[in-house]
Amino acid sequence: MRYCILDSTSPYPSVEELTELYDSVGWSAYTKTPERLIPMLEGSRYLYTAQEVMQEGTGRLVGLVRAIGDGHSIAYIQDLLVHPHAQRQGIGSALLKRVIEDFDREDIRQRLITTDTASEHAVALYKCYGYAPVEVAGCITLACYR
Repeated sequence: MRYCILDSTSPYPSVEELTELYDSVGWSAYTKTPERLIPMLEGSRYLYTAQEVMQEGTGRLVGLVRAIGDGHSIAYIQDLLVHPHAQRQGIGSALLKRVIEDFDREDIRQRLITTDTASEHAVALYKCYGYAPVEVAGCITLACYR
């Protein structure tokens, strides 16, 4: 599969495209309120999407990474997702590299991401880029999900 990475200066994907992508990876908590999908992209400091490249031009949305932060000391990768049909083709790595380049450019010291413990491929990917469980740094992360 050929794909291209687009940044936040490109038009946002449609609500329908976002809904299909999030549902494809089982993240239905996002798609229960589709009216929030575009505003959550707008509120992200860092945003890249991956689109399949077809003969006619760019095609469907196959991946997305978005992160929030202050642009100085901390950034949190909120979402990194790749459509199941496009996984294991380097798209997740390409998206992650782009957002890490932004963190490097802004000299972000604290870089966080949360993933499912059962997601061995995701954990392995993040470890390749220097991420480690917070316990390694003597920290604990607490969460309140609603």
